[in-house]
Amino acid sequence: MTAQPALPQPVSCGSMTFAVVMAAVMGALALALVAPCAEAQPAGPVDLYLTEEDVVILVEGFPSSHAVPGETIVINVTIHDAIGGNFSGATVSFFDNDAYLGNIPASGIPGGPGTRSCFARLILDTTAMAGGVHAMRVEVKAENDINASNNVAGTNLTIYDRPSLRVRFLQASAEVAVDNAAHVTAVISGSVEVQSPEPGELIVDVLASAGLGWVSVCSPNYIRYYFDGGGPGWIAGNFMVHTVVPGDARADVPCNLTVHANILGKGGTYEASGNFTLKVKPYDSLVISTTRSYQQIGQKETAIVPVRVHNAGNRACNCTLGVKNIEDLESDGWKISVSNRSLEALAPGESRMVNITARSPEQFSLYVSKPSLLIVNVSSAGDGNRTAAGAEYGIVIYRHGPAGPVCFALSLIMIALVTVMMYYFYKGWTDRVAKGQSGGKDAGMPPSKAPQLAANKGPGPVKDKKPGDR
Repeated sequence: MTAQPALPQPVSCGSMTFAVVMAAVMGALALALVAPCAEAQPAGPVDLYLTEEDVVILVEGFPSSHAVPGETIVINVTIHDAIGGNFSGATVSFFDNDAYLGNIPASGIPGGPGTRSCFARLILDTTAMAGGVHAMRVEVKAENDINASNNVAGTNLTIYDRPSLRVRFLQASAEVAVDNAAHVTAVISGSVEVQSPEPGELIVDVLASAGLGWVSVCSPNYIRYYFDGGGPGWIAGNFMVHTVVPGDARADVPCNLTVHANILGKGGTYEASGNFTLKVKPYDSLVISTTRSYQQIGQKETAIVPVRVHNAGNRACNCTLGVKNIEDLESDGWKISVSNRSLEALAPGESRMVNITARSPEQFSLYVSKPSLLIVNVSSAGDGNRTAAGAEYGIVIYRHGPAGPVCFALSLIMIALVTVMMYYFYKGWTDRVAKGQSGGKDAGMPPSKAPQLAANKGPGPVKDKKPGDR
């Protein structure tokens, strides 16, 4: 018995679909790998060309045909293809006159005649470049370029000398009067002078600073200058410096002002500064104060008043201290003395203590209180630069009456005197009243003897009355 051959099995639809999908994916991958290779191959000849308009120089980001040493320039080149081929291998070479600067591969692929361009860029530092005109030349090369006669173009770049600047003030110093004000503002004039052979605009930043912590502002804070390239002349721009001078500024410590000028841009540091001395006019101001401007003392007692003398001026001064009305007080019996009548070299802001001693008069007084005013005065001597200053301060001292026991004893004596006087007055008055009631016409007069004599004589003879007598 022989074996039968196996019959082929039918293929399912699922397996067929999977095979078709796998074939499509593999085909797509193959096309993706083949396409770049085909693009990298030259598609045909090219005709590259440049014009002067295709070479643009940027100085500090702006198109310009001139610069100064130190500025960074960028040379931008646009490359065209007259027939629209592929020149991915093109290179661009740069020259300064005949000096070779280097080459850079072109970037970008044109897609048709004059419709697309490729580009190249060279960044160049001009620090070491000499002054004068520089012919910046550009040349492009490609292997499949069929016409090299139009592959070179360029433009001129002029290198000018660097600009110069200086700061000037109308005067080297000035004085300002504060005179005990909270503050004053001093205004100083000056100018920034700039010289630039290069035509165009320059912007100069102006900044003011002051010593001693003073606030100083420059107005304006920048100045614009325009140059036509006609010559190296200086152009001046004016400014004003506003400085706030504190009220406690000292006359013997001047403030130094500095104005800094800086040319913005231009690829380097262009700075200049000017100095100015601001002084404060001297003045004297004295202040007297005390914590015991009122005191009470008794008979033959002493009051000691501490007086503070403060120099509120702006420079050191010599002061004289005293009691203005000392003669009037001494004529009333007061004894006045000052511990220090002369204060030498009293510095600004300094205070010194002086004691005023006042002893009350020794004369006895029954007044309950008797006030006295001491006028303390201080003054400074003026000179050619400042005027004299002075100040006064009133101190009230009350001299009260006798002490308690003395007042009590005096009261007893007064009561006794009044009692005695009243006794004698009352006794005399009663005697007068008693005598007046006894018949005397005048109280206190001796009695008259006429009535007694009349009584002793008796009645006189009686006469007969006649008819008609009354």
